[in-house]
Amino acid sequence: MRILGIDLGTKSMGLAITDTSQTIINALENFEFAKNNYELCFERLRKLVDTYKNEIGTIVLGWPLKLSGEKSDWTITVENFGKKLVKLFPTIKIMLQDERMTTKNATESLKYSMGLKCSKIKKIKDKMSAYLILEEYLSASNKHRKE
Repeated sequence: MRILGIDLGTKSMGLAITDTSQTIINALENFEFAKNNYELCFERLRKLVDTYKNEIGTIVLGWPLKLSGEKSDWTITVENFGKKLVKLFPTIKIMLQDERMTTKNATESLKYSMGLKCSKIKKIKDKMSAYLILEEYLSASNKHRKE
């Protein structure tokens, strides 16, 4: 089964997906939408789940806690988005993954390691953040399997 990763923002949603063996992650897309129009996100996710038929078994949603570990207003918004995902996709497991620093790490990696300019980074940073969210989720899952 594949795992879909989501980095949700107020105007864009980064998407990444694993292969069926859950070893390779593909940064899919930055999906842009009108500010706070999450219905468009749900439509896009329905189409994506349809495209992959019955292959997506888990959706991992980036969970934006403060650096202190406390919740913010944005954390609550993302949790509510997750609750709607549970209703929309009752056969798919919905998981929250701590995403502290993923956007910053994605941006720094794209800027310093790949030498990309700010205009290019802005177009791909969300899907790279979704990639990192999935990477962290898989790493934590593999760690728990070994214990």
